[in-house]
This record gives sequence, C-alpha cells and structure tokens, in this order.
Amino acid sequence: MSMQSTEPVVEIKSLRYRYPRSERWAVVIEALEIKSAEQIVLTGQSGCGKSTLLHLIAGLMNPTSGTIKVQGTNVHALRGSKRDRFRGRHIGMVFQTFQLLHGFTVVENVYASLMFSELPRRAHRERAMALLETLGINRPDARIQDLSVGQQQRVAVARAVACAPSVVLADEPTAALDPEFAIAAMDLLQDACRSIGAALICVTHAPSLIERFDRHHRLEDLVLDRSAV
Repeated sequence: MSMQSTEPVVEIKSLRYRYPRSERWAVVIEALEIKSAEQIVLTGQSGCGKSTLLHLIAGLMNPTSGTIKVQGTNVHALRGSKRDRFRGRHIGMVFQTFQLLHGFTVVENVYASLMFSELPRRAHRERAMALLETLGINRPDARIQDLSVGQQQRVAVARAVACAPSVVLADEPTAALDPEFAIAAMDLLQDACRSIGAALICVTHAPSLIERFDRHHRLEDLVLDRSAV
C-alpha cells in the first residue's frame, strides 16, 4: 500500500465560481485538502456544482476567485500550453461518458494520454500494452466503437492513469454501467489509483459507493461561509 505524504496533493482555498450571466454561485468551497493516495467521494444534489468543481480542479474552467493548487502549483496561474502539459502529467480524468477517441484504436487512445508523459516516445507502446493487459483489455488494436461499454470504461481508466498522475478525477464513473458492472468498475478504478499512489476524487449520486472511500463530503457542507452563497 502506498505511503501518504503529509502535504496535500490538492489544496482548495476560498473557491468561488459563477457562470456568466448567472446571479448564483455554482461552486463555493472555503477549504478542501486531499493528500497523496487518499480517495474521497463528493455527493450532493443535482446542480450543486460537483462536475463543475472537477473541471475547475483540472483547469478546464477558471474560478471567479480563490485558488486551486495541485502538487503545490496554482493550476490557474498557468496559461495555454503550460497548463495543458501540467494537466496531462499530473491530472487524470474519467468522465461519465468516457470521452474516448472514436475512430481510433484502444492503444491509440492510451497513446493520446502518454503524449504528456516524460516517457520517451519509444517506450509508449510498452507502457500502454502493459497497462491494458493489467486492466484486462486483450484487444489493443480494436476500434473504440467496437468495444462494449464495460470495456470502454476500462480503456478510460487506462488512459486516466497512463501518465501516473498525482490525482485522478472521476465524474460519475459508473453512471453509464449496469448495476452488476458498477462494483467491478469501481474496483478497477480504485485499484489502479492505489497502484500508482494517485489521489482519487470521485463525484457520484450513488449512495452504495460512499463506504468504499477514505472520506465523504457533501458538497453543500463545504460551504462554511453561508453569506457567500
């Protein structure tokens, strides 16, 4: 089991986000820290900002105010390609709809993630093939659209952990799966994160998943300053 660092891998302070032309805050978090290899789950009502928070942590959106640090770096102080490279090396993502590259093969989807790694290009195939084998994918040259939903989920996990990121963000990762496959999918995701020592931040509507995590927060409970809402 991975040793946890005492320093937070994700540190959020005084975070506020409001969509353009909206009069209400979509996300308000006073403080949240996640340590290396820690696995936390966030729940909340629909529309409370769970997915928006993950996009803010990933640097896909900019906060209205406040700071988000990943591995001690203020993500939103980075601009353009610097932010893209940082995200590619330090942040893995598993989306509800997977967002894999259709028309490309399984292994090519993993290559897309490895473009941001520090591995030399000649080592990409070995890394991708080893990872896919570990995750039970034995059709690396199949087109993504020819795989089952469960197999696509495995490819999404492989892509998320390929660069050995500091943190993996999972947005309703089992929502597209039948209930009988959801448990296996979460086992896969959590074990993959443990194997590389990555923190995992998962948002979900599924109460059955909560007990699997080190820590659970309702997003509404992270709003300490109620006057800010």
